[in-house]
This record gives sequence, C-alpha cells and structure tokens, in this order.
Amino acid sequence: MWLVLAIGCSGNDDGSTHSAVTVPTGDTGPLDNTVTDLFEQDLVNEVDILWMVDSDWDAGNNALGPGIDRIDETLLLNDVDWRMGVLDTTASGADWGVIGAKWQSWPTPGNVFRFGPSGPGSRVRQTLFTTFGVKKDHPENEDFLRSSADLYVLVVTDRRDESSAGGVSDAQWNEWFTTLEPSEQKRMGVVTVAAEEKYWKKLAVDADVRYGAGLDKIYDDMILDAIHLKTTFQLSQVPLKPPKKVEVIYRDHATVYRLDRDYTWDTETNSFTFRTVRPPDTSIIRVTYDVGTGETLTGTGTTETTTP
Repeated sequence: MWLVLAIGCSGNDDGSTHSAVTVPTGDTGPLDNTVTDLFEQDLVNEVDILWMVDSDWDAGNNALGPGIDRIDETLLLNDVDWRMGVLDTTASGADWGVIGAKWQSWPTPGNVFRFGPSGPGSRVRQTLFTTFGVKKDHPENEDFLRSSADLYVLVVTDRRDESSAGGVSDAQWNEWFTTLEPSEQKRMGVVTVAAEEKYWKKLAVDADVRYGAGLDKIYDDMILDAIHLKTTFQLSQVPLKPPKKVEVIYRDHATVYRLDRDYTWDTETNSFTFRTVRPPDTSIIRVTYDVGTGETLTGTGTTETTTP
C-alpha cells in the first residue's frame, strides 16, 4: 500500500508540475518492489548552534562575515529560539575547549569570529570532548547546552581532524556525541573542501557535509538544516536507479520536481538534494522508486513498501 496524489495537474512557469491533492488519498493496489519514502519538514523550536572553526582556513573564515548576514535574516524570518557559540579547533592551553563567544540575539556581534594564535593542528573531536567533558563546568561552557534545545555542531575546516585517538574509536566517539546531555537531539554539519568531503562523511556519522564556491550561501544552508528545514534527503532503501521525480506536498497541493533539472542524486550517500528549492515547514516530501535488493538504511523518513 502506498499514498498517491489526486489527479489534476497543471504546469508552472518554472516547468514543475503543481496539482491539488488530498493526503492521504488511497490505495493503488499491489506493485512489485516499489517503495515510497515520506519526509516531513518540521521546524525546530529551540536550537543551540556551536561553530567549530579551523582558524587557519582563510577562505572559510573570510566567508563567515557575509555568511552571518544571511544567517541572521534566516533565523529572524523563521522565528526560532536560538543561541550560538564559537570554538577555535586550533586553540591550545587555557583557551582550548572554552567557548570563546556566545550570543542569542540579533544582530550578531562583529567580533565573534576573531581568533588568537593557532595551536597544534585542528582537533575537532578532542576539542568538543574537552568542552562538554573535561571542561563542562567552565563558566563559559556550563550553561550553553539547554535540555529543551537541539544541539547542532557546525565544523568549518579544509583539512582532516587531527585529534589524537587516545584509545577511543570513531564509533565510541560518535556514541558519546549522540548521548551527550542535556541536549534533546544532537547533529553535526561540516563545511569543508572537495578533497576532504568523503573523509568527513565517513567520520561524522549522519552529518550534512558541504563544499564548494559561495561559502556564505553554504553557511546559510547549514543553519537551515540546523533548524530542520532540509534540502538533502536520504532514501530508506537503495533504488535500482535514481528516482526521476520528487513530490513536495504543502497545504494539500503537490509540486513535482524532476531529476537533474530540480534536484541532484548522490549514489554514494543514497540521497537527493534540491538545487534551489527548500521545502517549507510542515510540508511532506514524497518519493517513490523501485528496489532490487531490499537493503535498508537508517536515519531516514517514513517508508511504505508494496509487495505482491
């Protein structure tokens, strides 16, 4: 059984298809090996955003100024209760693991991304553990996390994590992060360079990893992801071929978007990303595709599978 659109389509100026729908509408009967994934956009009420910045990455740092202007507007327009903090992943000595700037009102102060001398490499995981583990009672750290808020850690770096393993495996560190208290939900985003994209996707489980030109726009996209207005969605199963269309259902109407023209497909992550559209809060993103192996992935939306 799967959900279907009511018929009645018309063309839009941008070439996408728009149709009136009632959700859900009914049962089309059995179809062999067909899966429908449903993803719901659900704007978060409260979020603590922690920037972890590699102060040695000039291009990444230079884009933070114009990027913050976009971010201020995004947060104001979406009326989210937020707070931000900044960690320098290259810091050392007494400053290591201490949140150097904190703010939760508009406009963003002008000096929040000014850093001191860099230390021994960029240590992302060790810095975060130091902040909320070793130095969790430090006056600058102890009140940052709220039990009522999600935690979104945004890593900004052009190189690999240079943390010392210290007997802790990647899996153990990820488990520590996902169980970190008192935050309600923990997620991570990474802004990096193309050469390190695969590394960070493997290291940071379920993280949204981005790279490319226009870093100020990428920073804004990451903040939208932090407040749960996503543009990238991972399918629950591996399709035989990339889905040719995706439907966004909002206020009982659906807009159909097409592969390549409106969104891209990433075989490695089994996910699609809208090019310019960001589905609005409370909308449902629906994609139907054929599967062959039945291989199931985790951390995805609701799935409906049709079998004989």
